Amino acid sequence: MTTEVKLHAVLIGIDAYPPPNQLAGCVNDIDAIERLLTTPPGIGLAQDEVQVHRLWLPPRDSGGPQPTDEQLPTRDNILKTLQGLADGDLQKDTRVLIYYSGHGYAKQAPGSNAWVESIVASSRTRPVMIYDFEVNKLIGQLAAKTDHLTVILDCCNSGGATRDPDDAAPNVKSRVFEPTPDIDLTLPAEALAGPQGGTRGMDDGGLLQTTDPEYLVVAACQRDEKANEGQEGTETRHGFLTASLMGVLQNLTADQRAQRRWADIWPALLAGIDTKVVNLRRTPQHPWLLGQGARRLFGGPWEPMDPGLMVTRKDGQYTIEAGSLMGITEGAELEVYGDKPAFFADLADPDKRVAPAGRLRVTQAAPARAVAEAVGAAFDLPDGARALLVQPGSTGKLRVHLTAPVDTPALRQYLSDSPLLELVPNGLPDAEVVVDLRDGRWAIGNDVEKYVAFADVGHRLGLYNALNQYYHAITVLRMAQRLVTPSASQALRVRMLACPQPIDPNDASKLAEVTRDSDNIYHVKPQEGVIFEIKNTTTKTLHFAVFNFGNSGAVSHLTKETLAPGDRFYVYSGNNLGRPLRPSVPKIELTPGRTFVTDRLIVIGTDSRDLNLEGLASPKSLQSVIDNTRRDFDDATKDFEDEAAPGAPAPFWTATLVPWRTEKGG
Repeated sequence: MTTEVKLHAVLIGIDAYPPPNQLAGCVNDIDAIERLLTTPPGIGLAQDEVQVHRLWLPPRDSGGPQPTDEQLPTRDNILKTLQGLADGDLQKDTRVLIYYSGHGYAKQAPGSNAWVESIVASSRTRPVMIYDFEVNKLIGQLAAKTDHLTVILDCCNSGGATRDPDDAAPNVKSRVFEPTPDIDLTLPAEALAGPQGGTRGMDDGGLLQTTDPEYLVVAACQRDEKANEGQEGTETRHGFLTASLMGVLQNLTADQRAQRRWADIWPALLAGIDTKVVNLRRTPQHPWLLGQGARRLFGGPWEPMDPGLMVTRKDGQYTIEAGSLMGITEGAELEVYGDKPAFFADLADPDKRVAPAGRLRVTQAAPARAVAEAVGAAFDLPDGARALLVQPGSTGKLRVHLTAPVDTPALRQYLSDSPLLELVPNGLPDAEVVVDLRDGRWAIGNDVEKYVAFADVGHRLGLYNALNQYYHAITVLRMAQRLVTPSASQALRVRMLACPQPIDPNDASKLAEVTRDSDNIYHVKPQEGVIFEIKNTTTKTLHFAVFNFGNSGAVSHLTKETLAPGDRFYVYSGNNLGRPLRPSVPKIELTPGRTFVTDRLIVIGTDSRDLNLEGLASPKSLQSVIDNTRRDFDDATKDFEDEAAPGAPAPFWTATLVPWRTEKGG
């Protein structure tokens, strides 16, 4: 009797790319995943119920086993394997896992603003692209047959907007593909299908992007970041995403692995990646999740619902499986529910509202776990206990690094008196802001711009006030990087559209997208007119606020709005319909070698009707704080024309972050 295959796992790991693109952790990644699936304790399936389809290419000098021709991760073999599964006898309850570890790539289509994404296949001789439209077609065919499709991508498809750390460790590498002249990058005609000026991968296609997927995708990093691989000491080299995933699962039983949902492990997954980023001195890397976080890690029965945050109780102590990386900090308060209501948005409906089992207040918070006490009488947890953040706590101090010439005992003592600042021994990425010495002045820099503001070395109060101001400004950026609801990740898609003159709002959808530079980042000149298009890709109504985190350290609140499922909204200047936003000329000194500065557009949304985030605006630039410390504030540097009204932060959110660059005016 033949055993029924319950899980098909397509594992693709590629290390042996031609120079300069060699990697060394990708085959290790799929080795680890294969062991996880097929050796005790496993994932709750018998070994013969798991069929592994392995395509791999180890480093050229590995000295170990080599794949057969049929096992090489060539373009033909990868497409053949996926097509074979799609054409096979899959049942609705058959599980399919596709795990890709290797290079990702994105290329702008000639004569268009569209970008085409790809994974990079490889033979023993050369790399070849597999384009987004090809992968999406096969994924769609698989999703039509099975209800349990999971796709994990430990790769990247962007050059990144953030600056690399100056002292990156030699035992790490970014999984960003660098084409060499001998590689044919001619795009096929099918790659250019779709609206002129559309953004493949953001809205009108792209790698594994859809408005309401019937599957789940986990990707290693955001579009403005780089996916990394590396190792600490003698440990095995892995991609940061894979290493963190294995770390989360290593001490769990088979039953626990089978029952865990993606939302359950998301805080610990973020914490593991963050630890790698700090220890190996890389730029930040934040994974994203597309699909329902209530899905099981390796497929299996599940119910659509808001997963909430895992909460347990032992010896009278409540533990929340989320911490500061998810915005759960000391003083935060959470309500605890059982399996009702399925969706927390229903709490706003008096007819559907369910009373919580109780309320918790966080007393201690680590990056991925928090300890809480009951507000009022202690209570028993209901079956399927889920916690919902209803009151934010403290956001944590601003992490400041003083470089060697700046780090004097006197300045250290002076800044340490601030309750908002924490002096840390390491620079980026451990620190959020770095104070350096340049041309006899203190220079303040962050993860994107080396120079944001300057203070004379005799003006300690100006430096002190600017750093305290940045503590407030960075709150909105922290929120954007800490997605409390993984199932809503990537829910709000954003495009920047060129709008030279005021327009009829009915014509907004006809505008072309702003040109992107070689890093796939929007690039504009001062006073060029633009508007932003925001689309709700979910099946629920979302309420959102839009901010611009400026290169100057100022945070502008642009607007807030509500979007029904599938609808689009356009951000205009001052909420005047048809009036374009016009970026201002940067007023800061540029990082050496740069002709531009980088801003970040941040869209924060929630399914709660009581969204009120305007208080996160911080319209004063750091330089204006320094310059005006001893006198009344005058007009500060603004990135757009708009000012913000006061308000209060919201309890929970989803976020989209889009970097864009402004050319320095000459």
